[in-house]
Amino acid sequence: MERRLWTGGRRLLVSLALAAMIVPMVLAACGGEERKQVPDALGTKLQQILDSAVASRDTVIPGTALYVSQPDLGRWTGAAGKADVDASTPMRADDTFSPGSIMKPLVATVVLQLAEEGKLGLDDRLPEVLPRDVVAGIADADRITVRMLLDHTSGVPEYDDTRFDRMVLADPHRIWTVDELLDRSASRPRPFEPGKGYAYSNTDYNLLGIGADPTTGALLPFENQTFGNYSQTVFGARTIRAWLKNQF
Repeated sequence: MERRLWTGGRRLLVSLALAAMIVPMVLAACGGEERKQVPDALGTKLQQILDSAVASRDTVIPGTALYVSQPDLGRWTGAAGKADVDASTPMRADDTFSPGSIMKPLVATVVLQLAEEGKLGLDDRLPEVLPRDVVAGIADADRITVRMLLDHTSGVPEYDDTRFDRMVLADPHRIWTVDELLDRSASRPRPFEPGKGYAYSNTDYNLLGIGADPTTGALLPFENQTFGNYSQTVFGARTIRAWLKNQF
């Protein structure tokens, strides 16, 4: 029987997928702080949840990792499934995951923080926040705002398509530079004029990564940003820059 992704297990799958992406971030934020572990009985139940989620016919995930932290109960880390299906390598709780599009809300958060601090405006046009050589490759750049990049209404062409997916699968270890991705975007027709429609766009967030810090034009200052109650450094700027270039 075919295993379907969007069924009754949707919420659980999404929660586990997000948890798997967030684990390295939270662990980094903790900075090695010593904290008590959850009771054994609770740890056993959490592991059973992970095992059941991976084994369920309602999910298509080969493996996942989960980090749980609660002030009164303590913390717990666990994993289930395979890290490498072909090699049948078990997933470990400290395995890392490519962040993929979970980075988009983090990038958006930083952009909004910078806007709140007055370092850029949501209605700034691209020539105000992007380097000239980048703007030169974007049609009607002077009509596109930061806000449009954030909400996928810019009309900037998406670099990702079936052909690109085949190239990625053929050489999964290749690191695509942001220039290569923007060149692909520039070679494709735009779906609509700026602000005249909606289309999910990885390209929009590559551009946000370039323009998030108008003083450098190419760096997200994550070391100085906070998320909720976390004031620790979650990511280094170099790591963010690399992910922005290669993961969206």
